[in-house]
Amino acid sequence: MPTIDDLPWQQPVPMVQYPGMLAQDRIVWTAMLSEFPTLFSRVAYNVHVGTSSLAAPGQTPMEIAIAQGVGRKRIDVVAHTGPAIWVIEVKPYGNHTALGQVQLYADLFEREYKLALPVEPVLIVASHDPDLMPLADRLRIRVMDVEVPEYEQIIPPAPGPFTPSQR
Repeated sequence: MPTIDDLPWQQPVPMVQYPGMLAQDRIVWTAMLSEFPTLFSRVAYNVHVGTSSLAAPGQTPMEIAIAQGVGRKRIDVVAHTGPAIWVIEVKPYGNHTALGQVQLYADLFEREYKLALPVEPVLIVASHDPDLMPLADRLRIRVMDVEVPEYEQIIPPAPGPFTPSQR
């Protein structure tokens, strides 16, 4: 069983690109690193967990290796905060799907890595559905809204409850 020391750790600094991260997510993550520059001591990107969705009976060893390389679930960021390890999903807009996603990723990470620190699922967003917070609190999933000046370029405004949340 791998340990967290086996992850490809990096310094938590803003970059032009982050491994495996979509462009819209990158804007939110860069805003997070800018707003909280000393929160993390180290980060790992695009951490694979879970079973490959591409695995099928009768595959050759090479096909199995390829399926494991491209078909597993991918955690956007694993971050070391000091007292805990955060399993982070980054989204422009947090909704129920993102909440389930980060909950699953944290569970898979805990099952696959030998850990000496507690794991916390964290959703980092530019905005979120207001209906999300009661469930996030009950599931102990931290939701962090970060200030993203380019928010309107990431997600156009929508009427009603789907407007950017108030900070």
